[in-house]
Amino acid sequence: MALRLPLAPGGTPLTRNQNIKIGGTALATPTALHQTGATQMDEVWIEATNTDTVSHTLTVLHGIATLAGGVSPDDTMSITIPPKGAGWVMVLQGESFTGSSIVGAFADTANVINVRGWINRIG
Repeated sequence: MALRLPLAPGGTPLTRNQNIKIGGTALATPTALHQTGATQMDEVWIEATNTDTVSHTLTVLHGIATLAGGVSPDDTMSITIPPKGAGWVMVLQGESFTGSSIVGAFADTANVINVRGWINRIG
């Protein structure tokens, strides 16, 4: 049976499902979004919205071991988030991670993209 929980940026779930502002603007400075436990399998769901009047690119780092560099471009995906007023855009749709995997993100401009999400912890 799966247990639905808020995202856990540092390995500890958020106390409420608040938005996470993306402050990082490069591969070297991503914002942490979620970290799985060593033996847990988490199905991660993330959506994003843009507070600016122009579109911005959000790059998601998925299933990585650390946010401190050494991330392969193969472990990233980019998506254009439309301007404010367009609502929430689904970014990750139930991708499964385990083994202390980290999900992070950066944007082409700091502090204009907000993300929210949840996990389904399986087993």
